[in-house]
Amino acid sequence: GLYMAPDTVEFSDENGEYIFDSLILRMKVDYLYGNDLQGQKSIFVHELTDSLELNNLYLTKHTTSYADIPLGEFVFDYSSLDTVSVDTLMKTRFSDELGLRFLKEAEENDTTFSNNNLFREFFYGLAFVAGETNDMVAGIVPESRSSYLRLHFHNSTDTLYKDFMFYDLDTIPGNTTKNYNNITLDRSGTPLEGITDYYTEYQTGNELSYIQASTGVFTKVNIQPYLNSI
Repeated sequence: GLYMAPDTVEFSDENGEYIFDSLILRMKVDYLYGNDLQGQKSIFVHELTDSLELNNLYLTKHTTSYADIPLGEFVFDYSSLDTVSVDTLMKTRFSDELGLRFLKEAEENDTTFSNNNLFREFFYGLAFVAGETNDMVAGIVPESRSSYLRLHFHNSTDTLYKDFMFYDLDTIPGNTTKNYNNITLDRSGTPLEGITDYYTEYQTGNELSYIQASTGVFTKVNIQPYLNSI
């Protein structure tokens, strides 16, 4: 999940009634990883139903609740792309219901879109959930200027849009955003299937050691026998 830090949105009654057109999400992808990149894959985008606390440290074991029905779906086929140097975009149209919520809030309370704290109360953020047949990892770059949520609308004289940019808290000082990756493991049938808790030592019973990035699996090395021999 992640928050959006919106650009300032200014609506004026002098321009007449605003009519909603669409709400489009674009996300830049810069790498792919997986055993099978062939065929059509999908990523569903859901609205968070709980907020992320800005002062919390979120790890891959954490979860945040989100709505059952997705706002939209990225459908893509990256079979022909070089996994080392990907530079492409995923695009989906969100539900009109959310777009109408955004436009109504902008018209009735435009300070929501000029104050990050108010915006976080109005909209908690997004969760990106892989489809059941998706067995690959797509590296999404939310801080890219090519990644944004765009609200399209019009009035009697103009066709307009407003962008809501994604930012990274660590790279832009003072920004109120938060994001993390949730990783679910299935160790059944492996030498590590007995691991059920975090921060707990586990003996595999063989002479092998294991390490896996982002999943909390590390090898502990005991050098005390060596130190005792010095």
